[in-house]
Amino acid sequence: MENQGEADKEVEHTMVYEQAKVNELAKKIKAFMRENHMVSGYLERVQGDLAAGMPIPDIETAVDNGRLRFMLDCYLCHMVSKMQESEQKKYGRKLIDELEKIEIVPKKKTGTGMKQVVWEVAELLKELDGFKYAEYMEVGDMETDTVRRIYTDLMVPEKRLALSNYLQSFSGSVQGERISEVVAFLQEAGKAREAEKNVRKGR
Repeated sequence: MENQGEADKEVEHTMVYEQAKVNELAKKIKAFMRENHMVSGYLERVQGDLAAGMPIPDIETAVDNGRLRFMLDCYLCHMVSKMQESEQKKYGRKLIDELEKIEIVPKKKTGTGMKQVVWEVAELLKELDGFKYAEYMEVGDMETDTVRRIYTDLMVPEKRLALSNYLQSFSGSVQGERISEVVAFLQEAGKAREAEKNVRKGR
């Protein structure tokens, strides 16, 4: 059976799964825009693209959402392209690259690693209960945004257990075999993480 760590390494170079990394990137972009006097121009640009009366989203919200992220990406690409060659311009290009990686879909979506199994969980939720899947969605999301939010929940023991129990409640459906495999993996992942914590604590 494929080791979880090895399986996860296969997709690490693609999309960003950890919400903490997305939040950290938002902080870097915000600081970069302030330092290079891009904030007011961005606010004017975004306001022109939003429906009347809609509040202007902060950078954290923009980085976390497909449609808003595209608008931010376009603005940054335009502004950075106008900058003279410098370390700041190189840094700006690096931030743009990181921003675009957020929504790169991995070629391999199935397997045993948590970063692969989350795609199966997302598919099952869509098939079993679209409303449950929608709880992880925001208007304008890319598929990767929704998957990232599900992944974030799967990394929290209590939420992983709740999601496992929810999926298991559909075990009598035609997807019963798939559900059993996914739930078994999530349970094993939970045990492995708990054992790892105990080792760190010296138990």
